Amino acid sequence: MNLLRKPHSRTRRDWKWAAARVLGYPLLAGLAVVVYVGFAQPEMISGEYRDGIQIVTETAR
Repeated sequence: MNLLRKPHSRTRRDWKWAAARVLGYPLLAGLAVVVYVGFAQPEMISGEYRDGIQIVTETAR
């Protein structure tokens, strides 16, 4: 058993790593939601909404 070897970076008890995880994971999750909605329903990103209802600015012919 080698007790002198360096621990894996994910097992470190450093406050900087903890802060990066606390801030980083929610930001990555939010970015993933925006990307998913952008591909699934692009009108939600580029459309205009008022009180949760989409305002239609163009009419289909």
